[in-house]
Amino acid sequence: MSENILLTGEKGVGKSTLISTILDSINVPYQGLFTERIFKGQKVYEFGLKNEREKSLKIFACENNFKKDGCYRYLVDIDVFENRGRAILSSMRPETKLFVIDEIGIMERQAEQFLERFWQLLQSPLPLLAVIQKRAKYIWDQIDSNSGCRIFEINRENRDSVAKNILQFLNEILIRSKYYRTGF
Repeated sequence: MSENILLTGEKGVGKSTLISTILDSINVPYQGLFTERIFKGQKVYEFGLKNEREKSLKIFACENNFKKDGCYRYLVDIDVFENRGRAILSSMRPETKLFVIDEIGIMERQAEQFLERFWQLLQSPLPLLAVIQKRAKYIWDQIDSNSGCRIFEINRENRDSVAKNILQFLNEILIRSKYYRTGF
């Protein structure tokens, strides 16, 4: 059975910062898919996708100029997930000991091939460390107690203290999966 660590929490509590802290603390070859926000002033204007080696982003969403239901909406290019995102999830290097996803949320819900690959990765023997938006109900509804996932809900009060627990659990997962501890 696969063992995975999933992080969730409200928007802006530091989930991505925590992932970055964890990755800076380990000495294990990893690869992954990373989402970055691009700001225009104080507002998120665009979202981009990249792997851990890329410097440039593939833009997958940009702010739309209309307001609907009291919320700003983003125009989402599903093809970026179906092509680039799925390719990142599918291209495993032999030395990879951990796969990281930061993050999956509501914008990906229509990207069927991308999500199919995500579910395959979640069931694979390769450990996964992922951030999943709390409001991505379509994902949480499919994750059950037998899925091999340890779920950490991050908030402003626990985000610093929970890092140690996550690192310890990640080390245990890597040992059980024969990816021996090489430096935590």
